[in-house]
Amino acid sequence: FLPAAYKDPDSFLKSARLQRLPSSSSEMGSQDVSPLQETSKDPFSGDCSCRQDGLTVIITACLTFATGVTVALIMQIYFGDPQLFHHGAVVTDAARCTALGTHVLARRGSSVDAAIASALCSGIVNPHTSGLGGGGVMLVHDIRKNRSWVIDFREVAPLGIPLEGDLQQDTKPGLLVGVPGMIQGMHQAHQLHGRLPWSELLGLTAGVAHNGFNVTHDLAKALSELKDLNYSERFHEIFLPDGQPPLPGTFVRRPDLAAVLQLLGAEGVSAFYSGNLTQEMISEVHSYGGVLVEEDFSNYSVTVEDPVHTIYRGHLVFTPPPPHAGPALITALNILEGFNITRQGSRGDILHWMAE
Repeated sequence: FLPAAYKDPDSFLKSARLQRLPSSSSEMGSQDVSPLQETSKDPFSGDCSCRQDGLTVIITACLTFATGVTVALIMQIYFGDPQLFHHGAVVTDAARCTALGTHVLARRGSSVDAAIASALCSGIVNPHTSGLGGGGVMLVHDIRKNRSWVIDFREVAPLGIPLEGDLQQDTKPGLLVGVPGMIQGMHQAHQLHGRLPWSELLGLTAGVAHNGFNVTHDLAKALSELKDLNYSERFHEIFLPDGQPPLPGTFVRRPDLAAVLQLLGAEGVSAFYSGNLTQEMISEVHSYGGVLVEEDFSNYSVTVEDPVHTIYRGHLVFTPPPPHAGPALITALNILEGFNITRQGSRGDILHWMAE
């Protein structure tokens, strides 16, 4: 039996002298036995190293998981399957070309793919406003990188163009022909932002020329104004059959243009700027007094640059830099921002401000 003072187990343990037990035969033979040290620390308190180790493991695991998820998302954005949007828009001046651009988007093409197909289609359906012999400028915004680019592929003057005189008054129409930039500009845009194969895009566009299209009202009107001018026999054969312009809605096929587009799709831009097609264009231009040479085509290059921008009523507006009209648009918007065009003045005043 324990004395009354030791009936409380806690009191007994506190008063007892604890000693370290020997763990080996050598220690058992030793008479120097060191007592165990009594401690008042709670093993589950915050100062315990075991709790600190546990928190370290938990924090490390959370950070590792968060880092892994972040890396996976970045990899998915830049290298994963393309994002598909349920809403989009394609706008052109011809229903056939708008439908073609929408079709390209439905085939999981990028917005630039749709723009390329639609623009080349416009050169087929409305050749009086666009075409392979022209040029242009494209403003592209990459939603993933949140960055914008301007691709400038405007026509340039030939090296041999006269520096003096009025070209508009000159009787040689060949002098009005510049170095085309359309194909190289479209190809550059595709290299940077395209998704579908180049040959597929030009094949779809060639299908419009090969399968045929209906003459638009704009094209019929433009051709009616040109019927009395002295154009080549080839022009009359294509656009003025029987000496009369086609009526709106007339069904037309362009197998010659389809063949050119198929060639460019198969061989790339080199077929346009350094091939037999180049020689044909130079020969045709020279027959009308032009000065285009092979060096003009081989020296042509596309410019990729940053756009200029402004903030108009809280909206960020991007436009092409000079020599394009972008800065003029920015100036006009900056002036308009000083007017409350939604509430001040009559409709006539608002239109007057916008026109100025």
